[in-house]
Amino acid sequence: MHRRHLIPISLAVAGIMSLSVVATVATQGDAAASSTPVITASAQHISSPTGSALKRAVRGRVVHAQRAHDIHALEALETAVVTSKLKALVTAHNAVQGPMWSCIRIAESGGNYGDTSGAYGILISSWDAYASVWEPYGSWSVPGEAPPAVQDLVAYTLYQVGGGFGGWNDRCTGT
Repeated sequence: MHRRHLIPISLAVAGIMSLSVVATVATQGDAAASSTPVITASAQHISSPTGSALKRAVRGRVVHAQRAHDIHALEALETAVVTSKLKALVTAHNAVQGPMWSCIRIAESGGNYGDTSGAYGILISSWDAYASVWEPYGSWSVPGEAPPAVQDLVAYTLYQVGGGFGGWNDRCTGT
């Protein structure tokens, strides 16, 4: 096959693709209610010498459409995950803004988020035990390496799981 044959073929493929792989033709009136003819232009019914090229083009177009759909679905899922992670950080940050939390940060580390145990004096064993909380945001071997928002999230999670402030400094909690 010569190049001059490919131009009409590619135009035919483009025409079929733009009209879609399967087209439904509906007739008007009462006769239409009894039957609706379907015209299929699937790659399986093409048997001309140029049919194999057309089949590949049709299949390629279908695969491309499926990939585009999959990419869109993955992007939507990623957006949902990012939104969920951001919401968790914001919720934790807002929750640790009270005077009790401020007292704990000052008593445990002088308010220094860069301290080895972080601003909340989180033990390394607790940090490791709650890795599932902070691992979606990154990887840090000690609390003080994690950003303040992640430390807030872990501290708030410890508060929720532990049932209150019992594990923190007595001066703040009075226990």
